[in-house]
Amino acid sequence: METTNDSFHMESGNPMVGSFPLSYAKQSLALDEYHFESLDIGYKGVSSVTQLLSDCLKDSYIYAQANRIHLTMGIQGVVHALCEMSFPNQRKNILIEEPSYAFIVDLFKSHTESKVFTIQRTIEGFDLKELEEIFQTQEIKFFYLVPRNHNPLGTSLSYQQRKKIIALAQEYDVYLAEDDYFMDTFHIRNYEPLHYLSGGDHCIFLGSFTKILPYLCIGFTIMPAELRQIYIDKVDDLMKFGYYTPPLISQTMLAVLLSNNSLEISKNLLKRDLQDKISALQKYTKYWPASILSYSGYHGYYASIKLHPKISVDCYIRELEQRNIYIRSNLESFYHEEHFDNSVRVSLAKISAEDIHKTYPILRELAESLYAE
Repeated sequence: METTNDSFHMESGNPMVGSFPLSYAKQSLALDEYHFESLDIGYKGVSSVTQLLSDCLKDSYIYAQANRIHLTMGIQGVVHALCEMSFPNQRKNILIEEPSYAFIVDLFKSHTESKVFTIQRTIEGFDLKELEEIFQTQEIKFFYLVPRNHNPLGTSLSYQQRKKIIALAQEYDVYLAEDDYFMDTFHIRNYEPLHYLSGGDHCIFLGSFTKILPYLCIGFTIMPAELRQIYIDKVDDLMKFGYYTPPLISQTMLAVLLSNNSLEISKNLLKRDLQDKISALQKYTKYWPASILSYSGYHGYYASIKLHPKISVDCYIRELEQRNIYIRSNLESFYHEEHFDNSVRVSLAKISAEDIHKTYPILRELAESLYAE
């Protein structure tokens, strides 16, 4: 089996800062245009920035007036606030998909005042009958999900699944916390977010620019009308212990990048890069023996490789590290460890298309070798 002197970091979904043209970042430091903005920027963010964002989001089928957009330090802070908030439906239980984003799973585990239910997310999506039963019987406050570019599966929900989830949420008075961290950076033809399909009814939208602009830790949320003041009051309370609104310089940089079209340029660069990588890896994974290792998806940075139960995930990871290939177990993506499906996560964020030709044959060869032992 081939051994390489190069290191291939497929365990992280954080892109290299250099993946975004730094000339745009330098341009965005021209702050004079916003010198008149007060440093007292409040909980929503600078109004001129949220207005620019409101206009920009229309191209992604995300429609919201500027006064409905709240800038944040990131999605996790908003989810923490959602857990702490009292909702109009007067419920405390939370539903999350499984597997899910590992850091979010940790966050939900830390909220002992809320009972957390889980529902299996597969390549095909959800068992909608099971989802309806949970909505109907478990007094769910909100359902956290990543409809597209799923982490760690690398899949997206079909239009039919999205429409049915919205219908069920509205019927049973359950709020949807739609984590769209990658938005339309990976192009899915005719894709419409839950927020668009629902008209914003019972839908909390969570967006982020971290994967597109890796040097900016900035995100945003759009709340339904009935939750806006509740959210503001909760953030007011939580800001006694930490910041929720991004620093003024980060907001100003985002405003310049939006106004000079640099954000769109960055997204297009990432789209082309991702398409090249996914085209390269599909040539390998489509021939993988599914009974030994199966590849889950081709949307966004992430995908999972499910290994035969005979293969130890820890051993697989260690053997790959000996070959300077770094991946991670999906164990932490499961709220209930007993639901772990013997899978690992791989990321395309820090490798090139050429790296795929070097690493993906090794991923298969090693799994087959361990299975044969």
